[in-house]
Amino acid sequence: MLRSQQGFTMVEMLAVVVIFLLLMFSISTVFMASLRLYHAGMQQAGLHSDLRLAAEKIIRELRFAYYLELLDESVWDIDAIDTSEYRYIYLDRETNTIIQLDETGSHPLSNEVIAGVSFVGNVSTLLFTLHGESGGQSYSLDSSVRLLNYRCNFHNPDNPIALRYSLDPNFVPES
Repeated sequence: MLRSQQGFTMVEMLAVVVIFLLLMFSISTVFMASLRLYHAGMQQAGLHSDLRLAAEKIIRELRFAYYLELLDESVWDIDAIDTSEYRYIYLDRETNTIIQLDETGSHPLSNEVIAGVSFVGNVSTLLFTLHGESGGQSYSLDSSVRLLNYRCNFHNPDNPIALRYSLDPNFVPES
């Protein structure tokens, strides 16, 4: 054979193909790991956004409350509430949403991501924590609202899961 007509041997071609495949495998592994990390971050950001939006709706609703009472899970009965004098905010465990009840009906304040909620009253400030779960991600958001017109003292029950409140300045709570 003439020197100018020589090509690559089969072994040389196999070596190039193996190196190319190893390189493509390592690049695809890094790409897949980056993609999983990106999706996890997007789910976490979406969950944080959902919780932040729910917290803002709660804050907006309660800021001008004149009366607010924390209701313990042991006394909370959705079938026995009266929306003619009070409004309510509570966690609906069946739908995993925060619900507001008033005389016009039921209004969701969150998406279906709320796994738990806790409320604590401190002087005229309501502290609350929303726990959310979505797509294998979990997140907790602490927030507070200063009640600008609040006239009562907080009673902090053991396991408050609902709020009863009034926006009426002439409202006098039952004894």
